[in-house]
Amino acid sequence: MGPPPRPPPVPQQREAQNLIAGPGVHICEECATLAEGVLAAGQAAETGLGLIRPVPEDDKRERCSFCGKYRPQCTGLAAAQPVTEGKTTRHHAICAECLMLCAEIIAERLP
Repeated sequence: MGPPPRPPPVPQQREAQNLIAGPGVHICEECATLAEGVLAAGQAAETGLGLIRPVPEDDKRERCSFCGKYRPQCTGLAAAQPVTEGKTTRHHAICAECLMLCAEIIAERLP
């Protein structure tokens, strides 16, 4: 048996189109679209960076990385897999309201 398959390469910020930045976090147009689909379908979706999953309504600890609202304060929340860097594990999530703002920003940028 050989080594496990490697995940697809992570796109660098300069490679992503229509990147939306928040306080210490960012999301590309493709991931924002996937997150919207996750919330609409209620099912997880795979990205080049990992899984995006809907956060259950009863999860009171997960919060939006863009606006800071906790799950009970928003109509929906999509979360990426936690990322561990050294001793620190970071959680990233985005709420339905922030996804709507992202869509507006992206639409304004298009010619």
